[in-house]
Amino acid sequence: MHRHLISFALILSTFMGGIKVRSADLALLQIGLDSIRRESVIQAIDLAYGDLIEKIEKKGEETVLIIRGKEIYYKNGKMLSKENLDRHEDFEPVFYRYRVGPLTTLPHPVKFPENRANDFLDALIGSTEDEIRKSSQ
Repeated sequence: MHRHLISFALILSTFMGGIKVRSADLALLQIGLDSIRRESVIQAIDLAYGDLIEKIEKKGEETVLIIRGKEIYYKNGKMLSKENLDRHEDFEPVFYRYRVGPLTTLPHPVKFPENRANDFLDALIGSTEDEIRKSSQ
């Protein structure tokens, strides 16, 4: 799975115009939602996780990824299952603004958002111990 995160960070940095990738995990956090187009995100996800994605299709205004038989909808930076799609405003985006560059002041601690949907990660790696073990083989 870490290989996929590194691939995704490098691919998306290319689509973003060459963000300097110091660490793949940090690069994922440095993605600014304002500057990312849906197509670029979907292309990067497809290139990084293509072996896990069965199909990408448009359903009305939404882009849908079929991952291990599960439909994951991309809406406003959020990767949601059909069950959570109507409540998309209740969730935080998967991709969010993160300040790039050297720190000039100490950041204030931010409480981890409790309203982040895990639908995308659950589809990729599973949500139970058995599913996670199976996906890592």
